[in-house]
Amino acid sequence: MWSFHNPVSISFGSGSFRSISDSINTRSYAVVTYPDALFADLTRRLGRAAGSPSLVVDDVAPNPDLAVLTSQAQSLAQSGRPPEVIVALGGGSVIDSAKFLAMALRHGPATTAEYLVNRSGAETLDCIPIIAVPTTAGTGSEVTSWATVWDGTEGRKHSLAHPGLYPEAAIIDPELMLAKPRGLTISTALDALSHALESIWNRNANPVSTAMAVTAAKDILDVLPRLGERPGRPGPARAYGPGGAVCGLAFSNTRTAIAHSLPTRSRSTMASSTALRAPLPCR
Repeated sequence: MWSFHNPVSISFGSGSFRSISDSINTRSYAVVTYPDALFADLTRRLGRAAGSPSLVVDDVAPNPDLAVLTSQAQSLAQSGRPPEVIVALGGGSVIDSAKFLAMALRHGPATTAEYLVNRSGAETLDCIPIIAVPTTAGTGSEVTSWATVWDGTEGRKHSLAHPGLYPEAAIIDPELMLAKPRGLTISTALDALSHALESIWNRNANPVSTAMAVTAAKDILDVLPRLGERPGRPGPARAYGPGGAVCGLAFSNTRTAIAHSLPTRSRSTMASSTALRAPLPCR
């Protein structure tokens, strides 16, 4: 016996970002994004399409840290303008940060942190809806119900997991993925490929998840060499764009495997065996 479930409404296609106002649907919204000129411009485009955001969180860093997320959540709570929906505009770190904030704005950062670490109180928690607009095609966070959160103080990697963290909608516009640095293009593609392979060999695999994972892996392996040579070329980017999301759909049901609990070398505070204490499996 097996089952497959994913509630995220997905819109994929070149120029789909221009229709984001339909997903926001006149609700007040907050933007979560990176501190970069490119994302400031995208935020302005978003404002012209859907009206000005009530709040903007534009200091997201790679590998969201619990202390930073707690500070961001406190600042949002003190603003007195709680949004009805959060638009996560960026890569996996932005979408993961938005998920923590979506829960913290409902219940406070302390309760959210307690749930993150000890998994207590799941039945009483809910989240502000999220609209995910990925600008890389690697993590698949736009179609999953969990987020990776790092605790630099304790040297641990956590997975925030809750059914309410599935984004309400994912808007995947390949045009937003163009002109990325070659290293970022390759690393995010390999991340998506890893997700696909881990979903295939996962003990929770089912026929639907495996079909998605195999399809995505083949697509990524086909287009990755061309992306590596010319990462800004529209053709391969349009072909590769759905790969991360399709991988995400696969492992949204299976989860990943032990490879995703290994420490990363990108943060010195995490590069120790203590990171292996993270709950398994995680994203």
